[in-house]
Formats: sequence, structure tokens, C-alpha cells
Amino acid sequence: MRRVLVVDDDRRMRRTLQIVVEHMGLESVAVADAAEARAQLGAMHFDLVLTDLKMPETSGITLLEEIRLEQPKLAGHTHHRLWHHRDRDRGDAEEAHRTSSSSP
Repeated sequence: MRRVLVVDDDRRMRRTLQIVVEHMGLESVAVADAAEARAQLGAMHFDLVLTDLKMPETSGITLLEEIRLEQPKLAGHTHHRLWHHRDRDRGDAEEAHRTSSSSP
């Protein structure tokens, strides 16, 4: 089974992402910060790291850059970007609907 490391300092977001990942049929391990993420990455294999963009001590971007130096084949994404694209796409769809609804 594929394993995802979820990294987020917000407990509720961390748990929400973990539920989504597990609902997709993937195994997940959730940690609160970059230090815990590094420890987990040293202890077991992961196929994907899904990390918060903004965390108190180390940003998600910095964490992913560090991981790519050590494990270049490991996929990594910040979930901030995932939400941003979803919200942007929803905004585009709402704008298209308003435009088509107001047309004569």
C-alpha cells in the first residue's frame, strides 16, 4: 500500500488531510512539524509528502527542498497550493455562471 506523510502544525487540518488520504485507500502518517517529518522519513518509506506551506519553524517549501536533496524520487506537495487551485477553479466556475446567467 502506498504511504503518505502528512505534515501540518494545525491539528484539525492534519486530521482532515489524513482522513482524505485514507479515504483514497492510502496509508497515512501525520506529524505536526518538519522535525517530526524528518524523523518519520528516516524511519520508513513514503511515496508522497503532503505538507502545510506555512509552519512556525520550517516552511513546507524548505522541508520539500530538504527532502528532494535526500530522496529525489519522493513526490511532495504543499496542500496550500491544492486548496488555492480548488478555490481559484471554483471562482472561475462561479464567474462563468454569473456571466452566462446575465447574458440576454
